[in-house]
Amino acid sequence: MRSPKQPAKLTMLLLLALLLFCYGVGNVHCSTIHENRVDLQALLDFQQGIASDPQGALSNWNTTTHFCHWNGVNCTTTPPFRVTQLKLSGWNLAGQITSSLGNLTFLAYLDLSGNNFVGPLPVIGHLQQLRHFL
Repeated sequence: MRSPKQPAKLTMLLLLALLLFCYGVGNVHCSTIHENRVDLQALLDFQQGIASDPQGALSNWNTTTHFCHWNGVNCTTTPPFRVTQLKLSGWNLAGQITSSLGNLTFLAYLDLSGNNFVGPLPVIGHLQQLRHFL
């Protein structure tokens, strides 16, 4: 006959295994689940427009790190996380500003000063929260 403690032990072991798996024992990183694919894709599209990043400022802009932890990106504090600030000043980035920035509909602060962007500024009319643009 099984002890009543057996199911509890099994449950604890399964929870421990899941936690270890999520914290990197396996190849999955639970912190990289992106609840907001629109903002993620907008930032990745913006990154594609960057032709030169001499200081490696965007080096952690990849899907193994949650976009709210990327250099220069600030987000809301609760899920689904939305980009509220993009502070990319003084990094000597060169390239074009892609229209995908217009999809960051919670963006309130945008600082692209001190870079070498070329081409026209895309329409960013969907940025109704934007209060500061440098």
